[in-house]
Amino acid sequence: MLRAWRNLKHKRKARKTLASNLRSYTEQFPDVPWTPFFELREYFSGQELSALSEQAFLYRLALAAPAQAVAIEIGSWIGHGTCIMGLGLRGKRARLYAVDRFDTHHSAAGSDSFYEKTLKKVTARLSQREIFDRNVRHFGLQDTVEAVPADSEKAVGLLPLKNGSVDLLFIDGGHDLATVRRDIELYLPLVKPGGVVAFHDFRFPCDVPKAVWEAIKRQSFDDLIGLYHSLIAFRK
Repeated sequence: MLRAWRNLKHKRKARKTLASNLRSYTEQFPDVPWTPFFELREYFSGQELSALSEQAFLYRLALAAPAQAVAIEIGSWIGHGTCIMGLGLRGKRARLYAVDRFDTHHSAAGSDSFYEKTLKKVTARLSQREIFDRNVRHFGLQDTVEAVPADSEKAVGLLPLKNGSVDLLFIDGGHDLATVRRDIELYLPLVKPGGVVAFHDFRFPCDVPKAVWEAIKRQSFDDLIGLYHSLIAFRK
């Protein structure tokens, strides 16, 4: 009984803190429907691998995509970012392709152990793919999200998409230079002119910033949309 009371007290405190943190976003962007995001943020509490400002930015990017948009996420983990994007996309024919090996494998040195430990904190009995599917179902996104269980190099050949057909691309897969370069090379042609390309971990000590700066120097992007914490987005 005491443990249940403490858990309830903790949840109430966490909800109050979240509401306080979100107030700045609701005031700055009053036209954004924040309730679904609030519920998602509460649902994933303690499981996030990104900052609140990044999550709110990603949500707004998905909301700003055209109705019936096509989106790709490279690196889906347990579906946190997937659900953020899925809730933001509009229209019954909107589609989000979630690319991930779904085996906790990551190319950065030492990251396998980190992700395995993180997964165990979420659940000790379900696999990464099972958790991903459960989270997608929880938010009713089965008709919007299609998992592509493969590494990004193989997945690009599995997608039923033509060049210039994607409205939103979110790259958050391998963080070594070769992988990020490859993902940009393989997936950027799929994005239509005026579409959005976002990268996570732009301000972290990894190779993402270098690969992105190389793309900027090649004039791969048209405009900078914004940078929130370590999530940066460009207009193609």
